[in-house]
Amino acid sequence: STQCASVDGYLNANGANNLLVSDAGNVTVRGTLAYDEGAIDGATYSATRVHVTNSSGADASFTLYYHQIGNSVIVWGRVEVNVTPTAGALTQFRVTLPVPSALTLTAELGGHCHKASTGEAGGIQGAAATDDALCSFTPAATGNVDVHVFFSYRII
Repeated sequence: STQCASVDGYLNANGANNLLVSDAGNVTVRGTLAYDEGAIDGATYSATRVHVTNSSGADASFTLYYHQIGNSVIVWGRVEVNVTPTAGALTQFRVTLPVPSALTLTAELGGHCHKASTGEAGGIQGAAATDDALCSFTPAATGNVDVHVFFSYRII
């Protein structure tokens, strides 16, 4: 554990006066400011896409990116979806999570998705029954489309 005290307006941690916070809220660092690399974990993972509504084909894996900061996770990347049978119909698919949670409410995970070439947008919410992300959007055309996803959630 780190012992901290205020000395001459600076935050004194383990005998080093490194951080000054002014009355105006400005922060000045004196010396080197270090962070614990273990506190922020960024990586890729093999996410599985599962078809739900108006999409077809075998479930497939895609490389997605994520950052875990404490018990919060941010995910982003591109997923290919085969939209069927009718353009303009609600299309849904699920994406697995890099770090399991115990979602109980749809609002415990949120984000957005959009078709890469045209920007047709949709939403992402938690799927409590399967503990993954449910992506919903309405594409203007059928066939294979690249969908960019961005969502975050808390590990419960």
